[in-house]
Formats: sequence, structure tokens, C-alpha cells
Amino acid sequence: MKTLSPIKIVLFIVLPLLLLIGGAAGVVLSGILGAKPPQTEEQKAQQQAEEDAKKSAGDGKTTLFVDVGPLIINMGNTKGRASFLSVSLSLEVFNADDVPQIKAVLPRVLNALQLQLREVNPEYLQSPSGLIELPSRLMKRLEPVVTPVRLRSVQLRNVSIQ
Repeated sequence: MKTLSPIKIVLFIVLPLLLLIGGAAGVVLSGILGAKPPQTEEQKAQQQAEEDAKKSAGDGKTTLFVDVGPLIINMGNTKGRASFLSVSLSLEVFNADDVPQIKAVLPRVLNALQLQLREVNPEYLQSPSGLIELPSRLMKRLEPVVTPVRLRSVQLRNVSIQ
């Protein structure tokens, strides 16, 4: 029987084995076979935030509102006559547990709404962009007031200026 020289052993046995092992490792690490690459800290934080948002969103089937108003606000004198704003709105919340918490701080909510609405110019409210931006401005003002509760949105039900 003929013995194989060390060069032939390296060329025909060891080198193909190294190529197969290297190719398999490359395929697994590239994700072709379904192995996930390691996540960065930013990706982990984003995934955690998405999971928290899903948990806090409740079951997604119920829509809960807390009605506020009607509020009548003196907007001051414009062009020599007094201006009044009458507004009714609803606060949309994520969970049923949030409704009693908002009702518990309703006087603070009313105070924050009155302060924000007194700052608004009547001409601003008569423009379409003013009515579109008003709920987001109110939500920014209300978020610190209802802190443990997260608001989904502020909905205007009735707005009239006299």
C-alpha cells in the first residue's frame, strides 16, 4: 500500500475541510440560514420601546374618552369688544384604569386647559391651521398634569368664538 505524502494530505484533506468549515461559518454569520446577528444597544432599546408601547396600548379594541367641558373662556378685548371661546373636548386614554385617575385630577386639567386657551389669539382659532394645531398644543400642556397616565389624543368636540 502506498502512503500519502504530507503535501497530498494537506492539499486533499485538510484544505477542503478548512474551506467547508469557513464557508459554513460565513453562511451562518451572514444570516442566510436564519441566525440573527447580534443586536446593538440602540436596536435593543428600540425593540424594548416597541414592546412597552404595545403593552401600554391595551388590547387596541376599546377606545376610552373622558369628556371635558363645555368651557367658556374670556379671551380678552379684541377690536374694542370682548371675545369668548366656548369649547368642549374629550381626552382619549389607553386603558380603562386611566379614566378614574384623570377624573381625580380633573380640576388641574381644567386649570391647564383654561390657561392654555386664554393664551390663544381668536384670529388664530379662526384659521384652519389653528384648529388643527390646537389639540397637539393642549396635549403638550396636559401631559405633565396627568403624568402617570398617558394620553392618546385630545379631540375637539365643539369650538365656537363669540
